[in-house]
Amino acid sequence: MHARNLPPSDLRCLPVAYPVTHQIEVVRPGVNRRFKSIHVRGNQIPQAHRATIGGAELTALERTLIDVARSYNLDVSVPMIDDALHRELTTRETILTTLAHCLEKRNGSKVRLAIGLADARRESPAEAVAAVRFNEHGITGLEPQVTIRADSLNRDIRVDFCHRRARLVIEIDGIGKLYLGSGVPRQELEAERRRLNRCRIPHRC
Repeated sequence: MHARNLPPSDLRCLPVAYPVTHQIEVVRPGVNRRFKSIHVRGNQIPQAHRATIGGAELTALERTLIDVARSYNLDVSVPMIDDALHRELTTRETILTTLAHCLEKRNGSKVRLAIGLADARRESPAEAVAAVRFNEHGITGLEPQVTIRADSLNRDIRVDFCHRRARLVIEIDGIGKLYLGSGVPRQELEAERRRLNRCRIPHRC
């Protein structure tokens, strides 16, 4: 019996954008059953798609990302793939190669869309969720983590998203940002306020 999906993602410290299930998912070939706290799936998982962490046999990283993309919405799967790519734990090509060798074909187009939307340049789950929302609404042309030269300030500023032709900047707000950097929320809040003011020159924010 092999654990997989969201539980393996927790062990690898992959971000979970929001709670989606209270169940642990395990794999036991030929058995499909649901219990109050366990979901048993009857998938066949090749040995190459398995890994051992802390003495427990789990799905390998790439297979975990694929399984999550099969079973959950894009705003859950894309942040995980983003994070794995950003931390250079894997590559898009390795994930696609693993997908090609999966015996399970369910929701293949959904998995490929999640992989296609993922971007190693994004730095937070909130940015990944925003990118998913842009895709849902047909919004294109927004590049993540763009550095802009603010001549009036004689310095470079980096923004979450930038549409160069529209001269538009999008910043993703979130309380989590206040605990980055110095780790002092009040200090980071003031730094974020100054950064947003700089973003308004010369782009719309």
